[in-house]
Amino acid sequence: MGRVFFAKQRLGAAIIEGDIAKVKELLDRGVDVNMHMSGVYSPLHLAADKGKTDIAALLVARGAEINKLSDYQWAPIHNAAYHGNFDIVVDLLKAGADPNLRTSEGKTAYGWALARNHPEVAELLEPYMKKVVDFAVEHNLKTEQPAEKPEGWTVLSPQQIARTETHAQLGYRLTDIFNFRDRERVRIVNNLATKADQIESRSFDDFADKAPIETARQELQARGGNVPETALTDRLNKLPRPPGA
Repeated sequence: MGRVFFAKQRLGAAIIEGDIAKVKELLDRGVDVNMHMSGVYSPLHLAADKGKTDIAALLVARGAEINKLSDYQWAPIHNAAYHGNFDIVVDLLKAGADPNLRTSEGKTAYGWALARNHPEVAELLEPYMKKVVDFAVEHNLKTEQPAEKPEGWTVLSPQQIARTETHAQLGYRLTDIFNFRDRERVRIVNNLATKADQIESRSFDDFADKAPIETARQELQARGGNVPETALTDRLNKLPRPPGA
Protein backbone atom coordinates (compact mmCIF):
# COMPACT_ATOMS: atom_id res chain seq x y z
CA MET A 1 0.00 0.00 0.00
CA GLY A 2 2.80 2.39 0.89
CA ARG A 3 4.56 1.86 -2.43
CA VAL A 4 1.34 2.54 -4.34
CA PHE A 5 0.68 5.68 -2.31
CA PHE A 6 4.12 7.10 -2.98
CA ALA A 7 3.88 6.16 -6.66
CA LYS A 8 0.65 8.16 -6.88
CA GLN A 9 2.25 11.11 -5.12
CA ARG A 10 5.32 11.10 -7.36
CA LEU A 11 3.43 10.62 -10.59
CA GLY A 12 0.88 13.27 -9.70
CA ALA A 13 3.60 15.77 -8.79
CA ALA A 14 5.53 15.04 -12.00
CA ILE A 15 2.43 15.62 -14.13
CA ILE A 16 1.52 18.88 -12.38
CA GLU A 17 5.09 20.14 -12.69
CA GLY A 18 5.23 19.13 -16.34
CA ASP A 19 8.27 16.92 -15.72
CA ILE A 20 7.90 14.52 -18.65
CA ALA A 21 11.27 12.87 -17.96
CA LYS A 22 10.12 11.94 -14.46
CA VAL A 23 6.81 10.64 -15.80
CA LYS A 24 8.71 8.44 -18.29
CA GLU A 25 10.98 7.18 -15.51
CA LEU A 26 8.04 6.23 -13.29
CA LEU A 27 6.23 4.45 -16.11
CA ASP A 28 9.42 2.61 -17.06
CA ARG A 29 9.67 1.42 -13.47
CA GLY A 30 6.23 -0.15 -13.73
CA VAL A 31 3.89 2.49 -12.34
CA ASP A 32 0.41 1.77 -13.71
CA VAL A 33 -0.51 4.31 -16.39
CA ASN A 34 -4.19 3.81 -15.47
CA MET A 35 -3.83 3.89 -11.70
CA HIS A 36 -6.74 5.27 -9.71
CA MET A 37 -5.10 8.39 -8.29
CA SER A 38 -8.22 9.72 -6.59
CA GLY A 39 -11.96 9.79 -7.02
CA VAL A 40 -11.55 12.36 -9.76
CA TYR A 41 -8.34 11.55 -11.60
CA SER A 42 -6.41 8.96 -13.49
CA PRO A 43 -3.00 10.18 -14.72
CA LEU A 44 -4.57 11.11 -18.08
CA HIS A 45 -7.39 12.99 -16.35
CA LEU A 46 -4.80 14.99 -14.44
CA ALA A 47 -2.68 15.78 -17.52
CA ALA A 48 -5.80 16.84 -19.45
CA ASP A 49 -6.98 18.96 -16.51
CA LYS A 50 -3.63 20.75 -16.12
CA GLY A 51 -3.05 21.27 -19.83
CA LYS A 52 0.10 19.12 -20.02
CA THR A 53 -0.12 18.28 -23.73
CA ASP A 54 3.16 16.37 -24.09
CA ILE A 55 2.53 14.31 -20.98
CA ALA A 56 -1.02 13.51 -22.07
CA ALA A 57 0.37 12.28 -25.41
CA LEU A 58 2.94 10.16 -23.59
CA LEU A 59 0.30 8.60 -21.36
CA VAL A 60 -1.86 7.78 -24.38
CA ALA A 61 1.13 6.22 -26.13
CA ARG A 62 1.81 4.11 -23.02
CA GLY A 63 -1.71 2.70 -22.98
CA ALA A 64 -3.80 5.15 -20.97
CA GLU A 65 -7.54 4.44 -21.23
CA ILE A 66 -8.90 7.26 -23.39
CA ASN A 67 -12.47 7.04 -22.11
CA LYS A 68 -11.73 6.03 -18.50
CA LEU A 69 -14.42 7.47 -16.23
CA SER A 70 -13.91 8.99 -12.80
CA ASP A 71 -16.27 8.46 -9.90
CA TYR A 72 -18.24 11.44 -11.26
CA GLN A 73 -18.38 10.03 -14.81
CA TRP A 74 -15.78 12.47 -16.13
CA ALA A 75 -13.55 11.25 -18.98
CA PRO A 76 -10.24 13.01 -19.76
CA ILE A 77 -11.86 14.87 -22.66
CA HIS A 78 -14.26 16.52 -20.19
CA ASN A 79 -11.35 17.81 -18.11
CA ALA A 80 -9.59 19.14 -21.20
CA ALA A 81 -12.73 20.85 -22.54
CA TYR A 82 -13.64 22.30 -19.12
CA HIS A 83 -10.29 24.10 -18.95
CA GLY A 84 -10.14 25.01 -22.64
CA ASN A 85 -7.11 22.84 -23.38
CA PHE A 86 -7.63 22.79 -27.14
CA ASP A 87 -4.59 20.76 -28.21
CA ILE A 88 -5.35 18.00 -25.72
CA VAL A 89 -8.96 17.81 -26.90
CA VAL A 90 -7.65 17.40 -30.46
CA ASP A 91 -5.18 14.68 -29.44
CA LEU A 92 -7.81 12.81 -27.43
CA LEU A 93 -10.27 12.87 -30.32
CA LYS A 94 -7.57 11.51 -32.64
CA ALA A 95 -6.87 8.76 -30.10
CA GLY A 96 -10.52 7.71 -30.02
CA ALA A 97 -12.09 9.75 -27.23
CA ASP A 98 -15.89 9.66 -27.24
CA PRO A 99 -17.13 13.29 -27.42
CA ASN A 100 -20.69 12.29 -26.52
CA LEU A 101 -19.99 10.86 -23.07
CA ARG A 102 -21.82 12.78 -20.35
CA THR A 103 -20.62 13.61 -16.87
CA SER A 104 -22.81 13.07 -13.82
CA GLU A 105 -23.96 16.67 -14.33
CA GLY A 106 -25.39 15.66 -17.71
CA LYS A 107 -22.92 17.58 -19.88
CA THR A 108 -20.76 16.45 -22.77
CA ALA A 109 -17.33 17.92 -23.46
CA TYR A 110 -19.08 20.30 -25.86
CA GLY A 111 -21.48 21.33 -23.09
CA TRP A 112 -18.62 22.05 -20.69
CA ALA A 113 -16.74 24.06 -23.32
CA LEU A 114 -19.86 26.20 -23.81
CA ALA A 115 -20.52 26.56 -20.11
CA ARG A 116 -16.91 27.62 -19.40
CA ASN A 117 -16.76 29.96 -22.42
CA HIS A 118 -14.10 28.22 -24.50
CA PRO A 119 -15.46 28.98 -28.00
CA GLU A 120 -12.56 27.40 -29.93
CA VAL A 121 -13.01 24.10 -28.11
CA ALA A 122 -16.80 24.31 -28.56
CA GLU A 123 -16.35 24.92 -32.29
CA LEU A 124 -14.05 21.90 -32.51
CA LEU A 125 -16.59 19.66 -30.77
CA GLU A 126 -19.72 21.11 -32.40
CA PRO A 127 -19.67 18.82 -35.49
CA TYR A 128 -19.82 15.77 -33.20
CA MET A 129 -22.78 17.28 -31.38
CA LYS A 130 -24.45 18.01 -34.72
CA LYS A 131 -24.64 14.27 -35.29
CA VAL A 132 -26.45 13.97 -31.98
CA VAL A 133 -28.80 16.79 -32.95
CA ASP A 134 -29.60 15.12 -36.27
CA PHE A 135 -30.35 11.85 -34.48
CA ALA A 136 -32.51 13.68 -31.93
CA VAL A 137 -34.49 15.44 -34.65
CA GLU A 138 -35.11 12.12 -36.39
CA HIS A 139 -36.20 10.36 -33.19
CA ASN A 140 -37.78 13.34 -31.37
CA LEU A 141 -35.33 13.12 -28.46
CA LYS A 142 -34.08 15.77 -26.08
CA THR A 143 -30.43 16.69 -26.60
CA GLU A 144 -27.86 19.09 -25.24
CA GLN A 145 -27.78 22.50 -26.84
CA PRO A 146 -26.67 25.94 -25.66
CA ALA A 147 -30.23 26.88 -24.72
CA GLU A 148 -29.05 27.63 -21.21
CA LYS A 149 -27.26 30.74 -22.46
CA PRO A 150 -28.49 34.14 -21.24
CA GLU A 151 -31.23 36.03 -23.03
CA GLY A 152 -30.18 37.91 -26.13
CA TRP A 153 -27.13 37.35 -28.33
CA THR A 154 -24.29 35.03 -27.28
CA VAL A 155 -21.15 34.32 -29.32
CA LEU A 156 -20.41 30.59 -29.40
CA SER A 157 -17.39 30.70 -31.70
CA PRO A 158 -15.81 33.15 -34.18
CA GLN A 159 -18.31 31.95 -36.80
CA GLN A 160 -21.30 31.04 -34.66
CA ILE A 161 -23.75 33.13 -32.67
CA ALA A 162 -26.97 32.31 -30.81
CA ARG A 163 -30.00 34.36 -29.87
CA THR A 164 -32.22 33.24 -27.00
CA GLU A 165 -35.55 34.70 -25.95
CA THR A 166 -38.25 33.45 -23.60
CA HIS A 167 -41.95 33.81 -24.38
CA ALA A 168 -43.44 32.99 -20.99
CA GLN A 169 -46.98 33.82 -22.07
CA LEU A 170 -46.71 31.23 -24.85
CA GLY A 171 -44.87 28.74 -22.70
CA TYR A 172 -41.64 28.31 -24.64
CA ARG A 173 -38.03 29.41 -24.88
CA LEU A 174 -36.58 29.95 -28.34
CA THR A 175 -32.89 29.66 -29.28
CA ASP A 176 -31.64 30.31 -32.81
CA ILE A 177 -28.03 29.29 -33.52
CA PHE A 178 -26.56 30.85 -36.67
CA ASN A 179 -23.57 28.85 -37.93
CA PHE A 180 -21.80 30.86 -40.64
CA ARG A 181 -19.16 28.19 -41.19
CA ASP A 182 -21.73 25.58 -42.26
CA ARG A 183 -24.30 28.21 -43.35
CA GLU A 184 -27.15 26.82 -41.33
CA ARG A 185 -29.50 27.89 -38.58
CA VAL A 186 -30.45 25.49 -35.80
CA ARG A 187 -33.65 26.44 -33.96
CA ILE A 188 -34.36 24.94 -30.53
CA VAL A 189 -37.83 25.38 -29.08
CA ASN A 190 -37.92 24.45 -25.40
CA ASN A 191 -41.29 23.81 -23.78
CA LEU A 192 -41.12 25.58 -20.41
CA ALA A 193 -43.63 23.20 -18.85
CA THR A 194 -42.36 19.82 -20.06
CA LYS A 195 -38.69 20.87 -20.67
CA ALA A 196 -38.84 18.95 -23.97
CA ASP A 197 -36.96 20.34 -26.97
CA GLN A 198 -37.93 20.48 -30.60
CA ILE A 199 -34.96 21.03 -32.92
CA GLU A 200 -34.91 22.16 -36.53
CA SER A 201 -31.86 22.57 -38.78
CA ARG A 202 -32.22 24.76 -41.86
CA SER A 203 -29.76 25.91 -44.52
CA PHE A 204 -29.32 29.65 -45.04
CA ASP A 205 -30.17 29.05 -48.71
CA ASP A 206 -33.68 27.93 -47.72
CA PHE A 207 -34.57 31.33 -46.24
CA ALA A 208 -36.62 33.56 -48.53
CA ASP A 209 -36.17 36.42 -46.05
CA LYS A 210 -32.44 36.82 -45.39
CA ALA A 211 -32.93 39.65 -42.88
CA PRO A 212 -32.52 37.42 -39.75
CA ILE A 213 -29.28 36.01 -41.16
CA GLU A 214 -27.94 39.46 -41.97
CA THR A 215 -28.85 40.66 -38.47
CA ALA A 216 -27.04 37.69 -36.94
CA ARG A 217 -23.99 38.40 -39.10
CA GLN A 218 -23.90 42.03 -37.96
CA GLU A 219 -24.28 41.01 -34.31
CA LEU A 220 -21.47 38.46 -34.63
CA GLN A 221 -19.12 40.89 -36.34
CA ALA A 222 -19.90 43.57 -33.75
CA ARG A 223 -18.75 41.10 -31.08
CA GLY A 224 -15.48 40.24 -32.80
CA GLY A 225 -16.57 37.40 -35.07
CA ASN A 226 -14.70 36.84 -38.30
CA VAL A 227 -17.55 36.08 -40.71
CA PRO A 228 -16.49 37.16 -44.23
CA GLU A 229 -18.92 39.92 -45.09
CA THR A 230 -18.66 39.30 -48.82
CA ALA A 231 -19.76 35.68 -48.50
CA LEU A 232 -23.26 36.60 -47.37
CA THR A 233 -23.43 39.86 -49.32
CA ASP A 234 -22.67 38.09 -52.60
CA ARG A 235 -25.49 35.63 -52.02
CA LEU A 236 -27.91 38.39 -51.08
CA ASN A 237 -27.03 40.27 -54.26
CA LYS A 238 -27.89 37.20 -56.34
CA LEU A 239 -31.45 37.05 -55.02
CA PRO A 240 -34.22 38.11 -57.44
CA ARG A 241 -35.20 41.74 -56.99
CA PRO A 242 -38.86 42.63 -56.42
CA PRO A 243 -40.54 44.39 -59.34
CA GLY A 244 -39.67 48.07 -59.32
CA ALA A 245 -36.74 47.68 -56.90
